[in-house]
Amino acid sequence: MALAIPVLFGVMGCLGRVFILGYQWTLPQLKHTWLVIIAFCVQFFTLKCFMTRASFGTQTVVWLVMTTHFALLVYTMINRQQTCFWLIGLGIGLNLLVMLSNGGLMPISPEVVQELLMGDISKWSVGSRLGYGKDIVLEIKNTRLWLLSDRFVTPPSMSYRVAFSLGDALMGLGGIGFLWAGGKRPQ
Repeated sequence: MALAIPVLFGVMGCLGRVFILGYQWTLPQLKHTWLVIIAFCVQFFTLKCFMTRASFGTQTVVWLVMTTHFALLVYTMINRQQTCFWLIGLGIGLNLLVMLSNGGLMPISPEVVQELLMGDISKWSVGSRLGYGKDIVLEIKNTRLWLLSDRFVTPPSMSYRVAFSLGDALMGLGGIGFLWAGGKRPQ
């Protein structure tokens, strides 16, 4: 969900170039897009869909999330010649690295969780998964590669708040760059 905002900015920027500057909307052909569709569906039903997410145990979630991240990394490598795909791949790789270093889930500190949930401590405990998501609550001192963890939080003024990582930010910037490049000057 944290990536929806940068994608929205990328689409708005590209559409601005199309309608204001008279550019043409052309996105390059991407190869093996089915990898993204399958990864999205697996993560949606594992982490977001209220009807199915409670049925997955932590080890199953770890396996499914790791598998989908590897699939997305392969997808970015296949399409690496596209504008900003190297940035998207770097973001996925950093997320994969920090999750693999911390047992397969994305570490998030208690401080970030408190900020995110506005101090509601009834929904989490240190050492356990945060809700039904991909995060595990770990003290900073017990987190490997802490700088790559979910340590940034969207502003309190936003109605839907999320924590995100440096890897998420890089993927978002890559998505904006890719979509921005879709607006081309007419020939």
